[in-house]
Amino acid sequence: MTEPHGDPSEGQTPQTAAVVERPARRRRLVLLSVVVALPLLVLAWREVGLWTIPDGGDPFDLADVKAPDLADEDNAIVLYWLASDHSRPLAMPGPAPIGMGPGAARPPAPNRPRGAPNIDQWLQDNQKALAMWLAATECADALEPPLADTGPEPEQETLQLLRDFARTARLEAERLQREGDMPGASRMLLGLMRSSRHAALERTLGARLVAVGMHASAAVALDTWAKDSRTQAPELRAALIAAVRFQKDRLPTSFTFKHEYQRTMKLLADPARVVEAIEERAARGDDEGEFRPFGPQVSLWLKHEPERARRLYRLWMANWLAACDLPPGQRPSLIKSGPFPLFQEGPERPQPALSSSALLRVVFPPAARLLTEIDRETRRHETLILTLAEELYQREHGTAPARLGDLLGPDLQALPGGLSPDDPPSSATSNRPARLGPPIDEPEEKP
Repeated sequence: MTEPHGDPSEGQTPQTAAVVERPARRRRLVLLSVVVALPLLVLAWREVGLWTIPDGGDPFDLADVKAPDLADEDNAIVLYWLASDHSRPLAMPGPAPIGMGPGAARPPAPNRPRGAPNIDQWLQDNQKALAMWLAATECADALEPPLADTGPEPEQETLQLLRDFARTARLEAERLQREGDMPGASRMLLGLMRSSRHAALERTLGARLVAVGMHASAAVALDTWAKDSRTQAPELRAALIAAVRFQKDRLPTSFTFKHEYQRTMKLLADPARVVEAIEERAARGDDEGEFRPFGPQVSLWLKHEPERARRLYRLWMANWLAACDLPPGQRPSLIKSGPFPLFQEGPERPQPALSSSALLRVVFPPAARLLTEIDRETRRHETLILTLAEELYQREHGTAPARLGDLLGPDLQALPGGLSPDDPPSSATSNRPARLGPPIDEPEEKP
């Protein structure tokens, strides 16, 4: 019979036992080293990744975007809401009446089918509200009242109110023009143009897009109004003076982006809002897996977020503000760094690696879209100024101008868009100066 094996250590000398124990001890030491070193390596990797991103601080003086102090009687927003108190809704089949304010339905076209509400009568019923709205458009500034009891996002309800008034004002202008009241129609349309500036003063990118849509609505209608043979020289001159003044008072593109910077930096300073923004993006189906498999909190910590996003956003904003207010022909080339648009800079200033922050993709604004829309608004307004000037020239001289220089005078002292006095008039569509772009386009619905 085979003898059973006993304890392997039996019969070993102390020297032999020590030799056997050394590999096990080494394994334990290696494992302990890994356990200690791995967190240190992760921390070092996390810090080094942030050190490579310079922190230049805020790219502009935040005092530049301080809200003005406005008395209620000088604040267009307050006056618009007062005007809405006098609006009269038009009952429609269904639950939603037509009127001015949040949730108001859009009026049908004036050429109504049998049995539809009388839009002209509805406009007559709203003359007081429209008169108060028109007076509010004359205000130089607009500011959302800090204590406005209009819901969790008062600026959204104000923008809806401005859009409702814009549609009503354009319907009223169409009615007045059909009746031959050309001065009355222009007052409505010029008020709509001024109101578009108040929408832009709501200080968000969405508000600026709404403002662009309102301006387009006014410009298209004024183009038709100016070319109507019933429009006389005095009304054209008044409209031209108003359009030139509006051009001087237009908000620069940087105005909106500076306010967007403040809004984004406040969001990045609030961990709860950061996680909420990530979850909202995922719910829309825009999540590309940047925060998996660890989840938002762990992923944000590993990438040193939101500090990484803050630093990169400051670098992007500095790049953007240096060029966005320049005329299109004078701006540097626009390039892409992943989904982020950047203006080309010299080799001494390398482009920041914006794509290294997944969080930045979540909070990044639709900058390129807004810049495109503002450029379109600029060309549209320049075209409108030339149309008004050419129609005025034709009424006063009985013939079209031979060149753009013929339009210069007390009411138009400089040609828009850097055009030359020797350029052909824009009314000659086939000879339209390339810098003006296409003729005035129809407005699109904006968010």
